[in-house]
Amino acid sequence: MEESLVPIYSRDLEYYIDDGNVILLVETTLFKVHRSMLMKDESVFCGMFSLPTENAFETSGAATIPAERSSMDGQSDESPIRLPEITAGQFRALLWSLYALPADLVATAETQSQEHRFVDLATISHKYQFITMEKWALNTLVALYIHQGCAYDMLDRLTAVAVMCDYKPLLDIVLVQWRRSIGEGFGLLNAAEVFQRHGLHDLLGLTYLALLCKKRHEWPADNKHVIRLLNGYYNLVQECSSLPNTPPHFEHASTCTSAPRCGENWRKTWKRVIIEIHTGKLGKAAQVYRFDLPGQFSLALSVFQAIVDDTIPEHGGLDKMVKECRLNALDATRTKAKDVQGNLITYFSDL
Repeated sequence: MEESLVPIYSRDLEYYIDDGNVILLVETTLFKVHRSMLMKDESVFCGMFSLPTENAFETSGAATIPAERSSMDGQSDESPIRLPEITAGQFRALLWSLYALPADLVATAETQSQEHRFVDLATISHKYQFITMEKWALNTLVALYIHQGCAYDMLDRLTAVAVMCDYKPLLDIVLVQWRRSIGEGFGLLNAAEVFQRHGLHDLLGLTYLALLCKKRHEWPADNKHVIRLLNGYYNLVQECSSLPNTPPHFEHASTCTSAPRCGENWRKTWKRVIIEIHTGKLGKAAQVYRFDLPGQFSLALSVFQAIVDDTIPEHGGLDKMVKECRLNALDATRTKAKDVQGNLITYFSDL
């Protein structure tokens, strides 16, 4: 007769406290702590410990907890309360924030080497609704990185917690670093996976565009990504080919005496500038790939700005437009360029 396998759990070295009154199991680690500590900040634990046993572990808010437990759960190592879907490291970070002295909290918050602890703390605080703790952890991460970038290997974790907590100040910081990394062509395959996972479609589009600029053997091995890249190449080339004949629409100014003539001058100027971009007549420094739609818009915008500012000779008929219409056309080009970059992922469709 086979002996039943008994799981082996280990007691946490720091947070298995002798006079604690509840034992919890996270992964394979046992923690013995005080219920009152976990009930701070009106967290999920507050409701969990105050409800009758048969209802104490229903799903509550962001935390998913086993639905039933025995009245003996949490009273011994053999019958701990199980906390699913979190790591022992995350739970230690929470307990550290609850038990540490104020001076230790302040000192640690100023230490960048503790960044993983604050990511863990923000993650578990969000899950178990320690609202004050979550905000403090997120603000600490912002303070650590606002004046200096984070290491590349932290970007994925910081992105995940910023998206999960819907915390724009932190997300803005990591997106700046992601854009810089994409511009340098660094870690594009990893970036594509991160953006796909977190629904950051504008950055995923920019990453695919950067991958198109790479050699074929540097593309992802995943067929789904390859199909999107091939579709993106075809769609972008088609869009760029039609670009000379599709100038951005703008509203004519009240001082415009002839909208048809003004519109024709704008179309001529637009077409001439785009053709010069396509044929490389603007010089080697202004050359872009034939599929680089955002790059072509960026160059066109620079040329039109220079014409409006009278720093280069007029192209086509822009000087025949009243000043307000020239500025409106420039604004329309700027808006279109922003829209193209923000919606770039739409060109990289699946079959």
